[in-house]
Amino acid sequence: MNRKVHTLFGAACLMLAAATVSAQTWSDRFVWVFGWSLSKDSDVSEITKLLETSAASGLNGAIFSLGFDSLSKHDDAYFRRLGEIESACKRLNLEMIPTIFSVGYGGGILDHNRNLAEGLPVVDAPFVVTDGRATFEPDPAIKIVNGDFEQTRNTHSFPGFGFHDQPGEISFADTQVLHGGKCSLRMENFTANQYGHGRIMQTVKVKPHRSYRVCVWVKTEGLTPANTFNILVLVGDRQLAPRSYNLASTGDWRKLVMIFNSLDYESVNIYAGIWDGKSGKFWLDDWTIEEIGPINVIRRPGTPIAVCSEDGATTYEEGRDFEKLIDPEYNPYRVPDGPALALKLTPDSRIKPGQRLKVSWYHSMLIHDSQVTICMAEPEIYEIIDHEAKLLAEHLHPKKILLSMDEVRMGGTCKACYGRNMGELLGECITRQVQSLHKYSPGAKIYIWSDMLDPHHNAVKDYYLVRGDFTGSWNHVPKDMTIAVWGSEPREKNLKFFVDQGFETLCACYYDAPNLDEVKGWIKMAEPLPKVRGFMYTPWTGKYDLVPEFGKLLGGSTPSGKDSSAAAASNRLPGLRKLMDTPLRDTSICRGPDGIWYMTGTVQPFWAYNEGIQVWKSKDLTEWQPLGFVWKYGSSPWHKKYLDAKKPLWAPEIHYLKGTFWLTYSIPGWDGTAKTSGCGLLKSTSGKAEGPYQDMQPDERLGDEIDASLFQDDDGTVYFLWHSGKIARMKPDMSGLAEPYRWLKMTGTDPNPAHHSGLCAGIFGKDSFDHVGYEGMFLFKANNRYYLACADQYEGRYSCMISISDKLFGPYSPRY
Repeated sequence: MNRKVHTLFGAACLMLAAATVSAQTWSDRFVWVFGWSLSKDSDVSEITKLLETSAASGLNGAIFSLGFDSLSKHDDAYFRRLGEIESACKRLNLEMIPTIFSVGYGGGILDHNRNLAEGLPVVDAPFVVTDGRATFEPDPAIKIVNGDFEQTRNTHSFPGFGFHDQPGEISFADTQVLHGGKCSLRMENFTANQYGHGRIMQTVKVKPHRSYRVCVWVKTEGLTPANTFNILVLVGDRQLAPRSYNLASTGDWRKLVMIFNSLDYESVNIYAGIWDGKSGKFWLDDWTIEEIGPINVIRRPGTPIAVCSEDGATTYEEGRDFEKLIDPEYNPYRVPDGPALALKLTPDSRIKPGQRLKVSWYHSMLIHDSQVTICMAEPEIYEIIDHEAKLLAEHLHPKKILLSMDEVRMGGTCKACYGRNMGELLGECITRQVQSLHKYSPGAKIYIWSDMLDPHHNAVKDYYLVRGDFTGSWNHVPKDMTIAVWGSEPREKNLKFFVDQGFETLCACYYDAPNLDEVKGWIKMAEPLPKVRGFMYTPWTGKYDLVPEFGKLLGGSTPSGKDSSAAAASNRLPGLRKLMDTPLRDTSICRGPDGIWYMTGTVQPFWAYNEGIQVWKSKDLTEWQPLGFVWKYGSSPWHKKYLDAKKPLWAPEIHYLKGTFWLTYSIPGWDGTAKTSGCGLLKSTSGKAEGPYQDMQPDERLGDEIDASLFQDDDGTVYFLWHSGKIARMKPDMSGLAEPYRWLKMTGTDPNPAHHSGLCAGIFGKDSFDHVGYEGMFLFKANNRYYLACADQYEGRYSCMISISDKLFGPYSPRY
């Protein structure tokens, strides 16, 4: 079974030239392109410069995060810039790989409908009716005790708090720097604490499933690192308000506002301060907490409003008893500091003045500084996903796609997904995304971030604000996805987990380190493991200066004597580029009369019964569409023993001759020996590549070995070729051979045993070295000369050898 690539001579030369530029150690050598939005023309020039560097460094793909979730929302300028990026990728022979469909960071879906955010429930909040309106009335009121820091004990100690770090050494009462009143809390000297802490905490009683707003005023002076300041709401180790605040190292008084939902809890610990502080100082003052009414209310089928009487006996209807509750300021990325909404009663409402009500609703939640999760169970998101998958196929025709399904930090809390097994729901969501993508981009290879499918990472119980358990999510997703295992330090346990589960993997590493030492660790870890496709240079802060060194580690290189930009500008290919991700050996391509290219080859399983022959078509030799099986072997009488032995079909070739398509095929020996191998010829009776096909010699094999091919000379005569140089003229009607075969040989010999397969002695004789190769014969003509190609083992490498002749039957030149 040969591994030759049958294509145009020029294309073959192009691929060989490319192979001299960069090694092919890993099939995937990608760069993560992140931090641009194509909102301005300068994005194109900056991205193109990165692509040129990546191509010259031996990388072969770029994964882009460019807002592909919302292609329907972009303007003409975006698509013009996207086209320029696509052209740059094609020029540089870099595969353009889009990232799409984030649930954890749901911005793309939310561009379509912001009410698709996951909702946290507020249950039975008390309302009182006055003047035709029902307004929230907390019962009981809640507060931070001594939140104005006016009460002190022993100078630097503040009563009402559970603790504050090292009074008089780290935490101080300050009567000079104030926001309000006569005293504030100052913290400094963080290195006096072994962990660099400067924190204060108070335990607060809350009601389950209610919404609360926390406010505190903060001032900084030389605070380092400023980004470790935080406000936390903790129950045990679980954060109910995971937020980030981009404080300036030095800044005047600033009001920080956060909202949290109490979930099932009746008591929370609220912290403010710095972790791992190094130097500088900060002040806190006027710290408050309040229970709040409807703010950032989500309206969709899975987040209903419920209003009932205080005793629960009467349920009131929206539109009949009160007007539809719509938040005109709703924005899931906003942390509101204003008043809550009121229920406006209708003129014919059954609700009476002074009546007390219980009201339930769902609100959005901002995580850190920019993350809003969407609900995976709301049907509308799959309509959006399907529409955007269609647009992605129309604009980019991707052969590889990365699903951006990382860090899903909410779920299981709204009515649509409450009670669902979160691992199954996540798997269902991913599977439906893949189905939509394959609906419009059939055959596209799907990659996905690893963490939500990894029990050693984020596929766990009660992850962030999730109600439920992601454990087992990996059992509910398509097994042919490639898992992008990500992280800075090598994650051996994580990588091996996916290998053991049968997934292919991609190592997404680097993460802005000062050097590539950790990347070297990833490579060393991955080398002995199966199913590792390669590596991706993955920065998050725009640090791309180590791309050339990264490429060298993976087997890429910059051409000698040129810098990376010069190499890219020369359009030299950085490496061979696969046509598609469907495993295919013995590839054969021809062009039909319609200008369309058609391709076939040996399909999986390569060494067992694989049914027959599949064909693909392409307009540009880049994007390939499957036609499926066009013929399955077994109907011809000579096939029976091979079919009984479950032998595979090998090395089909596709040709267009005499006004129709032809397929040659081969089957290895039914008894396990070469002497019973055979090959045959099929004709399309419709004139189309998809057939149907008839076997031209169904009663017996046409050739007595494998690797059959066809060659048509300039006079129209067609020859049947097979194995190691056997050739015979065919009958005019192509129904069989018109003559005994001849064996094409080369002049001169190559007696070095290291230049031949061990099988050659059995085929040609122990001391015969005038053959071009021992299998995989192919013949083409260019510039009035005949080029004979065969495969042989040359110094341990499975190699394509070529000899040239001015005459069809030779003699042929010494091979090269």
